[in-house]
Amino acid sequence: MLRLHFRSIIIAIVTATVLFTYCKGASTTAAPRDESHREWNDIARFLAGMEPEAGSTIGEFESLPEARSQQQYFAKVWPEVEKNQLVPQREWRDAELGKQEGFIFYPFSGADFLNIYTFFPDGAEYVFFGLEPPGPPPALKQLEKKDVGNSLAALQVSLRSILNYSFFQTLHMINDLKAAKLSGVAPVLLVFAARTGNTVHSVRNIRLHADGKLELLDDPYSNSQTTPDPRTDFVPGIRMVIQKPGKKEFTSIDYFSVDISDQGIAQKPYFLNYIKSRGTPATYLKAASYLMYNREFNGVRDFILNQSRIILQDDSGIPLQYFSKDKFDLTFFGTYTTPIPLFKARYQADLRAAYLSAKPKPLSFGIGYQFGKGMSNLMLAKKKP
Repeated sequence: MLRLHFRSIIIAIVTATVLFTYCKGASTTAAPRDESHREWNDIARFLAGMEPEAGSTIGEFESLPEARSQQQYFAKVWPEVEKNQLVPQREWRDAELGKQEGFIFYPFSGADFLNIYTFFPDGAEYVFFGLEPPGPPPALKQLEKKDVGNSLAALQVSLRSILNYSFFQTLHMINDLKAAKLSGVAPVLLVFAARTGNTVHSVRNIRLHADGKLELLDDPYSNSQTTPDPRTDFVPGIRMVIQKPGKKEFTSIDYFSVDISDQGIAQKPYFLNYIKSRGTPATYLKAASYLMYNREFNGVRDFILNQSRIILQDDSGIPLQYFSKDKFDLTFFGTYTTPIPLFKARYQADLRAAYLSAKPKPLSFGIGYQFGKGMSNLMLAKKKP
């Protein structure tokens, strides 16, 4: 009971934050290797508590006691994440989802690169969005050694919910990393990129302008200096370029901070136009606060249904009633009885009936708000030819 009560408190904070903020007033190609700086991979491994590679460029930080503490923290928690979360997710993916290439789209994601990469490791391009600020690229050269300990401790706190419960506590993450010298989503993206075996080549702030132009700002480790575009109407974000294990291609992970409610997108319609220009995505929805049950999110809901070639989601994504049987083939996994008490008003009788009729295969892992093993659900919607 204590665990359930604690979980309800967590999700209440998430939902209140998201709802308050939101309700206010082509084929893809691999990312170009425009710049590559060894420092980023060294920083990613440092933040992820991994042993430094030979010739590391940040040795003065790796010798600190806080670095050893970070390694000890991950040595304790990561084997459990692998065993209970990642291994069964990979097994399910290989058996049920298959290889999904091209453009991967993750609305309402926060900094959750871990789950999207586990389910969709073969994507050529990833685009996320959420409310969390992107923050600057976390260049350690701009950090004094005395601030390292506090920053690593804040990073551990911000990771705790995604590692334990599979979703981020939005409010907590914003406050934890804002208070530290390593702010925004970039430190978390770097941790997960390194922990999933990728090599990080660059991290840069980006701006999506109203004309669809994506502006890449300077890399802190670059000697080149460019003049930023003076226009003030843009969607801010951050881009991480990685190289996957055993691959020659480079892959971009773009995170944008944007209000995607109907009111918000009316102010920045070019954002969805940009997403549309990337091609037909595989879309993932998890722990989405049931936002697309609300009429204030009709636009993004319809956009996802129209654009996506497949949609993988839990019940917090798009209500079942919006999936036309003429357009989608649906497969159900896990268990659906009722949402957690906080979201009891979002119960779907038709989804419950579909689960009783389909007799879906069980899930061997927890995902979303109902993160207990044997309590979670996933639905795979494949668009018909």
